Parts: sequence; C-alpha cells; structure tokens
Amino acid sequence: MQRLDIGKKQNIHEGIPAIHSRVPMCIDTFSDVEQTILELTVQMTLIHQLGLTEVVYSKAVALFGEETTGQMMMSIFAVNSWIRSGIALH
Repeated sequence: MQRLDIGKKQNIHEGIPAIHSRVPMCIDTFSDVEQTILELTVQMTLIHQLGLTEVVYSKAVALFGEETTGQMMMSIFAVNSWIRSGIALH
C-alpha cells in the first residue's frame, strides 16, 4: 500500500508535464487527426506554459470545423478541471 501511495504522490507532483514529455516519443504512431487532437489537448492542458498556438487551432478547425473544435476544447477544459479539482480536494 505504501508503494501505491508514493507512486500516486509522484504522479500528482509530476502531473501533466510528465504526460507532455511522453507525447513526442509516440506521436508518429497516430494519424494526422489523432495528432491534432493530442496537440490541442497538450497545449490546452499546458496553456500556462505554451499557450494555444494558431497553427494547432487552425489545424483543428480545418479538420473538424469551428463547432466541433469548440466542443473538443470544452471537453478538454472539463476533464482538466475535474482532474485539478480532484487533486486539490484529495
């Protein structure tokens, strides 16, 4: 049980940058559509570090249209909010 708790604390402390560092290593295994969704997710999750670039936003709009891109962005926002709230209230 102690080992699980240590791992859980490490994941909370390392958080999203740890996920971000793994994405470039495996990005070639995904289609262009999947890569765009991953890039949008990472940039929105790390908005405080990178911002959302015009390149990624434009790619998403070109692939999915404005309405679906907006819906994806709201989904990403919701999941990030739930995760952060869960960590804060833990």
